[in-house]
Amino acid sequence: MVKLPPAQTSTRKVPVRALRATVQRRVTSTRREMHRQLSPQATTVSHALLDKKQQLLRELGEGCVYCGRAANTLDHIEPLVVNCMPTSLIPTELDVLPCCSRCNSSKGSRPWRQFMRSIKTNTPEEVNTHAKRQKWLTRYDRWRRRHAQRWNIEQHHTALRQLNTMVDEAHAFMQGMVNDYVTRLHGPLAVTAHARQTKFDWTSIQCQMMDVQ
Repeated sequence: MVKLPPAQTSTRKVPVRALRATVQRRVTSTRREMHRQLSPQATTVSHALLDKKQQLLRELGEGCVYCGRAANTLDHIEPLVVNCMPTSLIPTELDVLPCCSRCNSSKGSRPWRQFMRSIKTNTPEEVNTHAKRQKWLTRYDRWRRRHAQRWNIEQHHTALRQLNTMVDEAHAFMQGMVNDYVTRLHGPLAVTAHARQTKFDWTSIQCQMMDVQ
């Protein structure tokens, strides 16, 4: 194990801090980013298709395609990762649309239809504009899917499961090591988090960590 200073002891009672962001809880973010990386590079999109995209955007008008606010970011109309697994989409310029940061954050990995149903409309004008945007998105998405580039994720199902297991095990191991460190460092004052029991043997990693100065 890692060499640490002697544990400190104290009789003073302190409140236990709620741990909302732990090493182990970050596993979902790591897995998502990993799967975003796994798709191959896309082939070049033709100028004709890019011009068609701009033509369709002009028909809708400026702003976020979902709500109409000023667009300051881009969103993948089709998620790249759902339930921590890739959707097979190889992203190109056709798959991203102008979006405001609020909608981008709120939409997450939800399909755009599901997200649009969650947007509240309070006035007849908002209802009409919202319906117009849904109609445009349906049309654009139908056109985009005809030209979407994809890779065969079913063929690599076993490898994907192995990678998911690797990420799960690595985060569980790291959480256990952090718990061990803070316990040795602070004793009863240490703030620890639940660490899932690992299936992999991390002995060699622990031995190598002992040699780190």
